[in-house]
Amino acid sequence: MDASHYSQSQLSLLFGAGVVAQTALYVLRSPSGLSGLGIAALAGLFGLIPSGRERSYDLHFHLMVCFLIYACTVFAQYKKEIMARVSQSSLLVNSLTFWYVCVFYLGGARQAFLMSLAALPTLGTLIVAFTVREWGFKMRLACYVWFLILAAANSSFQVRFGNLSFLFFESYAPPHALDLFLTGMSFTILFASLFYVYILIPFREKRETKEQRAKRWRADAHAMASHFVDYRMTAAQAAQIVTLQCGLYILNYWTGWVSPGVMMDVSIVVFPAAVSLLYVRPAPEAT
Repeated sequence: MDASHYSQSQLSLLFGAGVVAQTALYVLRSPSGLSGLGIAALAGLFGLIPSGRERSYDLHFHLMVCFLIYACTVFAQYKKEIMARVSQSSLLVNSLTFWYVCVFYLGGARQAFLMSLAALPTLGTLIVAFTVREWGFKMRLACYVWFLILAAANSSFQVRFGNLSFLFFESYAPPHALDLFLTGMSFTILFASLFYVYILIPFREKRETKEQRAKRWRADAHAMASHFVDYRMTAAQAAQIVTLQCGLYILNYWTGWVSPGVMMDVSIVVFPAAVSLLYVRPAPEAT
């Protein structure tokens, strides 16, 4: 269903519904419960306040600011409690999605630049996916950081494919309602990934000593490494994921069955969930 009959403010609300849905999925993992979402919603209302230099009040733009403040507040409140658990399968799925966009939809210098940057980490991803072994702290941390970078890149691709022109122009191509909702979810994943990359950068906070900064960084790094969970995916299972996902990408590219935006929605939202259900199994207990 397209959203041609929706106003710009209603389109902002559709996008925001995706933001709220994704943050709620994050917070469901938190032991603190959903109460923090109410605080974040109240903070988000500050986005409705006009600036002193505003000549005309654009409600749709202010609604987007509300959802941005809301998301910022959620991540600031819950921080490590909602940190995603990453497995070999989710890392592999995100890597394949990244290469799908690079190969089929980018070109020129940008394609060459991104592919050269991703080549070595992707090789590491394949080694982790096709090898059953215990990985140490450094490898787990590297995998988690690479997952965050992939999630941010893939979500930014999806937001690019999603039609947000209604924010900036009076004349715009009407987006599909579901696509706009999923773009809101992808934007939240992008924001979360950038947030966790940021907290890993060893900036010194105000009135913080070097020793305190180092201690805080180690705590954040160990928290991320501990969230790379070893589910002992076999090489056969990894090969199945590569074959099915790449096969679907190639088939869709040839047939044009669905748009790039919809395929990115499926890659970011559906593929990871499906792979987790089909392939993720706890590692056997040590005896």
